[in-house]
Order: sequence, then C-alpha cells, then structure tokens
Amino acid sequence: ITGINQTISILDTPIDFYHAMLRDDNVQVKLNTYLPNHRKIIYYNFNGSLNNLLNTIEENEHGTHVAGTAAGKSICTNDLKQGTKYFNGNAPDSKILYAGDFNLVGAQELSKLMNKYNSQISSNSWSTTAPFNPENYEYGKIAEMNPNLIFIFAAGNDYGNFGNFTVFDPSSSKNILTIGSISDFYINNDL
Repeated sequence: ITGINQTISILDTPIDFYHAMLRDDNVQVKLNTYLPNHRKIIYYNFNGSLNNLLNTIEENEHGTHVAGTAAGKSICTNDLKQGTKYFNGNAPDSKILYAGDFNLVGAQELSKLMNKYNSQISSNSWSTTAPFNPENYEYGKIAEMNPNLIFIFAAGNDYGNFGNFTVFDPSSSKNILTIGSISDFYINNDL
C-alpha cells in the first residue's frame, strides 16, 4: 500500500531532485545512471549536462509536483510541529524512474526504461488536444505488447478550457488507465 519495493516511472517536465520530498543528502543524482542507493530517484533520463538540467528546471515545475504526489516522502528533520509528512505522496516508500520530458520521450523509450529498471507503473499527467494524435495508438500498442506494465494518464489537465470534457489523447487509448476527478461535475453554483 505504501509502494515499498515499487518504482513509479514519471514522464513529465523535469523533476527537482533537491526538493525535500525527493532529495537524498547521501547520494548525489547522476544523470542517465542507475542509482539503486538513492532514497527516491533510481534513474534520471536527461539529454544534457547537470548544469543544463538545473538551468531548465523552473520554480513550480509540474514534474516535481507529479513526482511528489506519487512518491514524495519528506526528509525535513524539524517537522515535529509543522507536519510536512502529512503531504507525503500516495506511495511514499516507492522510488522514481524519471523517464524524461513528455515532449521528448515517446512510449517506446518509456517502456524500454520501465522494463530495464523493473518499473511496472507509469504516471503521465499530461495529454494533447491535437485531433487524431498518433500517441493514442502508440501508447495503446505499447501497453498491449507489455501486459506487465500499466500506463496511467490524467483526464482533466485542461479543465480551465474544456470543463468536465477533457479526456484527450493518449488518455482515450483503450489499453491504458485514465484517472480523473469529477467533484465539480455535481456542483451547481446556481442553486
């Protein structure tokens, strides 16, 4: 239930591995290298140097948010009164395989990384509104060819523009799992 012995693959914008939910003060992250002893990150896929990555990461990076929500676990030692541990991720004992930026890494590379580093769960909190997107087919086919893997996609990342009707590709692929919230669906402010 806590994600122990599990690795969650994240395909999103870059992850800030210095964040307190993901940081390991004893093991430094090395890009494109297997890191079995890091507290959270087992692999960080990035095409460039560490300086390039650090210059790329933004203050409110979506990838950091997604990684923290999935697998974050606070290392704050002065947490007795503030309670940041209450904001740990859904699977705080799991580790993270950062597969790369969703704009640069496709389903085939993602599945290769997942199989190589024994990650059976992929969190993808993104979609595209482009019609007839080939990623729908690509993720559906990769999922069919890898029944040991589950590709989880978000429905609703574009709620501001489309309201409750935001199941876009590849979220609409038949062989992946799509998750969405419907809390606003039943709220009627006119009552």
